[in-house]
Amino acid sequence: MQIELRHLRGEDINSLQPQELIAIEASLETGVEAVRAARMRIWEELKKRTSRLEKEHNELCFKWHKQMPIDATNLREMDLSYYQLDREFAPQIPMAFRVQPSHPNLQDN
Repeated sequence: MQIELRHLRGEDINSLQPQELIAIEASLETGVEAVRAARMRIWEELKKRTSRLEKEHNELCFKWHKQMPIDATNLREMDLSYYQLDREFAPQIPMAFRVQPSHPNLQDN
C-alpha cells in the first residue's frame, strides 16, 4: 500500500510498466474529478447561502427603516455612524480648506 501511495505521488515511477502508469493516471484523474465535483457542490451551496443572507438582510433593513421615524438629522447621523464603523478616517473632507498656489503670481510686483 505504501508503494502504491508513493507511485500516486509520482515517486519511483521510472521502474513501472506502461500499463501500471496508465492505471495510476486513471486513478489520479478520477480523484481530480471527485475533488472538482466536491468544490462545485460547496461553491453552489455558498452561492445559495449568500443569496439567502442578502435577501434576509434586505428584508431586515426594510423592516428597520419602516419602524424608524423619518427625520433628516436622524438619517444623517445614522449614515455617518455606519460609515465610521470600519474606517479610521473621516468620511467627508472638512469644509474649511484653502487652496494654496504652487507658483507665485508673477504679475504682482
